[in-house]
Amino acid sequence: MGGYWASADAHYNFSDGHLKNVKGYEHYGVIADNAKTTTPDQAVEGFINLQVAGTPDQCLEQISAMRDKVDFDHLISVFSYGGMPPELTERSMKLFASEVMPKLQQEGVPVTAEPAAEVRLAAK
Repeated sequence: MGGYWASADAHYNFSDGHLKNVKGYEHYGVIADNAKTTTPDQAVEGFINLQVAGTPDQCLEQISAMRDKVDFDHLISVFSYGGMPPELTERSMKLFASEVMPKLQQEGVPVTAEPAAEVRLAAK
């Protein structure tokens, strides 16, 4: 996951502050401000802490905690980070689909899955 953050920051330059005053991108100004007082390792750790990861129960806890804080009704999940083998990505997706999504549905959370992710994975 850390490599993903480093490559995204290198590409988009989130931490240089150029997006600070762009309407709708103000959050990236916060990232730039934080970059002035954190090490690259701390920035990576901060990014990792924003991701849903772990056992199915840990993922459910993290999603519930996020939903309690911001009351969202959509979640976009990332299952593949730079350098991950496709087999691990597929395993993670299937585990999420079989263990996490049904429990979210039991909680009354509407759950749908876009098949495009599976198609892209299968095409590789």
